[in-house]
Amino acid sequence: ALPAIVFEANRLNIPVFNADDDAVKQHQVLASFGVSYYQVGVNTANLVAGLLAGDPFQSLLPIYPGLQDHKGFISRKVAMRYG
Repeated sequence: ALPAIVFEANRLNIPVFNADDDAVKQHQVLASFGVSYYQVGVNTANLVAGLLAGDPFQSLLPIYPGLQDHKGFISRKVAMRYG
């Protein structure tokens, strides 16, 4: 659905923002801000490392993505279209 949204938004001169950085890297949308799946993997690896080190399962607290686990991207090419 994103290509249809972008098409209509471009026609109306409305910038599009989303959570998917791939759409920014492909210059479909102006910007994105979403969870860094790399960081989610690092957090998961830390939990697994604790289990492998013998930490009791009950002692491992859930990790909820915080601001530091997010990343933002801006398409310079799309930004130039908006001046």
